[in-house]
Amino acid sequence: VELLASRSPLPAEAVDLFAAVALLEKEPVTLRARALRALVKSGVATDAVVRALAKTEGELQAVWEEFVRDGRHAQRVDFFAQLAAAEKSEVAFGVLARLANAKGTPKEAKAAASRAVERAWSQADLLVPLLRAVGRARENAYAFQVLTFAKDARPDVKKAAAYAAEQLGLNK
Repeated sequence: VELLASRSPLPAEAVDLFAAVALLEKEPVTLRARALRALVKSGVATDAVVRALAKTEGELQAVWEEFVRDGRHAQRVDFFAQLAAAEKSEVAFGVLARLANAKGTPKEAKAAASRAVERAWSQADLLVPLLRAVGRARENAYAFQVLTFAKDARPDVKKAAAYAAEQLGLNK
């Protein structure tokens, strides 16, 4: 990983290897993060990165945030919208929430990301990953929705909203 990660562009045959390393919990966090960052930097392995980041939390949060905040995703809003809806992907929702609120997002991409996020607020099966993504991405623009769902009767939604509220600093 160390040898190949510095190559630009990342060799196509290295993509699967890097994705596998990123998913191996027995590997050191620094190696997993290096593999993920190389995949993110390559820009060609979005599917592999999303799969790998879906299984990360805590120690790889910084890599998750770097990926979510990558402005190049504005070119693939439809991909992330489909992924968010079909697979209930926190990563995809994080990207969409960020694009919907980032100042540098092109107008069309911002509108498409906003529509996808707004649709998800009304779909019960998408609320948990959306709320968790809003929290992980620290998207304060959705504070009202987070506080509203913190009072929800469904325990899983309430728990996800509590997590988001904590991440956004709304519990103070």
